[in-house]
Amino acid sequence: MLFALAMPAAVNGQPWQGRVTLAGTVTNAAGEGLLAVVTATYVETKTGKAVRGSNGGEFNVRGIRAGTWELTINAPNYGVEKKVLEVYERSCDRAPAPCNEKVEVVVISFADLLGQASTDSAARRYSAARESYQKVLLGLPPNHPSYVQLQQAVAMTYSAEGKNAEALDAFDSLLAIWDGGTPPPSPDTPTKIRVEAMISAGKAREYSRMHGYSEALGNRLSAEAVRAIVDLAVNTLLDRGQRNRAVRLLGVAIAGSPNSPLPYYYRGQARWDAEVEKEREDEDWSGAKADFTKFVALETRDTPQRRLAQDLLTKLQGVS
Repeated sequence: MLFALAMPAAVNGQPWQGRVTLAGTVTNAAGEGLLAVVTATYVETKTGKAVRGSNGGEFNVRGIRAGTWELTINAPNYGVEKKVLEVYERSCDRAPAPCNEKVEVVVISFADLLGQASTDSAARRYSAARESYQKVLLGLPPNHPSYVQLQQAVAMTYSAEGKNAEALDAFDSLLAIWDGGTPPPSPDTPTKIRVEAMISAGKAREYSRMHGYSEALGNRLSAEAVRAIVDLAVNTLLDRGQRNRAVRLLGVAIAGSPNSPLPYYYRGQARWDAEVEKEREDEDWSGAKADFTKFVALETRDTPQRRLAQDLLTKLQGVS
């Protein structure tokens, strides 16, 4: 025998609609009522409605059905709060439990959230800092002057925790905004973000993405970007035995800053090591020789790297 379960019919054909009214208030830490937009989303279907509260902080979400709902509360100049709650058929002033209590939401100002995030970051409480940053971000449009800085701060909290995949998602969301036509805060901001993304991708062993970020940096790199590339190539890629990838990455630094000495030195060293490992008849020292020669010409100081490069060039005299 088959039994049919009776489900409450949706009102007006929308699966989230019903006859329930959910009431609540939005206040700040001082208990002052705030005008806010409350978006109610029926979790089962990811659909719902938005309502505007009163200046005193009161709001009413009318015409919804019982079930699990997510409320998103957005008050100007305050962090966005989210609450997931179970909505019942009756309010508690009309029926015993289970019933709908009045929803009370306290929102925190942008200034207080950013101050707390700074404190948490300094104390290495990165998850807590990220939560504060994200509450502020949710309340800002993508073209807000602080949006990029905050999104980058979120990405860096992920990086600090070793969550490089999540950091890459945060960086990609920024790059997508600019690719969509929204102008960046300054012309060099996308390059700086791609450098950070390149570093995170390298650490996460996402090498294809790493090369994608690096090769989109352009043909004019700052000294800071060159240092970041050299550090990633030497202290991450070469340490892992990723010599070919390091050589490719250092080539980006050389193309973008042809008068920077160190990329030539480390690419020459990587090429030297590659030839040392080959069978004698397959050796080709021309790449290492060219890099060391260029490095010695550019590096005028008497450094350990310059002395080693000169020594290796002496050994390569007469070798093709």
